[in-house]
Amino acid sequence: MYFKQKAKVDRKEQFFMRYGIKPLPKREKETFVMPSLNDEFVPIVEDFVKVMQKNFDEEDLQSLYHNLKTLKIKYMKENPKHPTELEGSYKIFFNTIYVKRSAYEDALYHELLHVASRRKHKRTVYSGFHVVNDSSIGYFLNEGYTDALTKRLFNKSETYNYESLVSLALEEIIGKKIMGKFYLNGDVHSFINELSKYNDIDNIESFFVYTDLVTTRYITENHIEYKKRLIEGMKNSITKYLIESFVNKNKDKESFLYDYKEYLLFLNCLVSDKNGIGYRLTDDMIDENICDLSEFGIKKGLKKVS
Repeated sequence: MYFKQKAKVDRKEQFFMRYGIKPLPKREKETFVMPSLNDEFVPIVEDFVKVMQKNFDEEDLQSLYHNLKTLKIKYMKENPKHPTELEGSYKIFFNTIYVKRSAYEDALYHELLHVASRRKHKRTVYSGFHVVNDSSIGYFLNEGYTDALTKRLFNKSETYNYESLVSLALEEIIGKKIMGKFYLNGDVHSFINELSKYNDIDNIESFFVYTDLVTTRYITENHIEYKKRLIEGMKNSITKYLIESFVNKNKDKESFLYDYKEYLLFLNCLVSDKNGIGYRLTDDMIDENICDLSEFGIKKGLKKVS
């Protein structure tokens, strides 16, 4: 009796299979059509589309045009006794935005970016860098980059400060144009392939998982010190992943040592909240030796960089 040996599947393909991530077919070309909305929402949608057309290629706006045709925007039902912190939300399976009546003008821009980056393919929805089917991965990285773009394009305040910092640190490695293209097309498959040029797929998966878990929203009063230590450990792993990826991409450049130190400063000085309180990837200043450069065959020390 002969048994057919199963073809070996590499770890990256296993990652794609585990989260149901597949290449997406190219969209047919569409044009902007204003959906049927309440009058107060129309000027915001018009302004949003105008800014997006100014900043991105038409081919990257096809998801926006497609989703706008069936978009619904509704006010949240608010309970005064149990107020919600959310000013807006986007139900990706139903292509519907919910906003607070008191805050819809600001909240809509963030939620419309979710509309612009949504792809539904069979049983999977890709929302920017967030993949949802029987599992879910990339939620907070996606929220962070959505917030970063909301601030960059529309000058609206950020909610996901830490996640925004992480996403922009990743953008610094990948490049603004290509990161935006992956995001707007919901092209997580190409996004992972790009990341795999600079780091191991197991580290990429840990980066996604830790970014989803590390938010302080998960801290409760129970075992708070343990959870703080756990979160700090995940933050350090996220930082190490970012620095390793930066080194792997740039180590052969003549300007590497200078660029490396600038990147460390970038990680610590990128964002602050409306009160001027800094948000960092770690609580303390990043140690210049957190990534051992000798692992990459680099012998020079950072102390030589002025």
